[in-house]
Amino acid sequence: MRYLIALLGLALILPHPAAAQAYDWRPVNHDTAGMIKAGQYDAARPIIEDALANCPNAVTPTEAGLCTAIFSENLANVREHQGDLIGAEADLRKMVEVRTSVLPANDPLIGQARFFLALFFERHGRRAEEIASLQTAEAIARADGPTQRSEL
Repeated sequence: MRYLIALLGLALILPHPAAAQAYDWRPVNHDTAGMIKAGQYDAARPIIEDALANCPNAVTPTEAGLCTAIFSENLANVREHQGDLIGAEADLRKMVEVRTSVLPANDPLIGQARFFLALFFERHGRRAEEIASLQTAEAIARADGPTQRSEL
């Protein structure tokens, strides 16, 4: 019994490795959204890329997915303004793919992602792809989605 008490006491006084802290991406998103709105694309880009690298450390897999989706959208916005249309489209498609993988099928955030992709197609004269993406977004909107959705 003394041996057990001694072990417990020792366990209490020995230093413990710090628990990995979950990545809180929302404040970073707020800051980078302001930078994008102000046209500070060059300054926002490395912050967004760093955030994307940290998204897997979010508190849950769904949070990690939402983090990846929102920063992919932000990076797409930056790339489009910097003239990298191929990269911007790839990031928007990643946003759609990730939201689709972590949210219920008819979640409004998936419809929103499809709508953002449609707007990209519209800005670049890709009418057929715009219409297809809008139709998918509309189908999700008409399905009324779940009553609760993940918060961005």
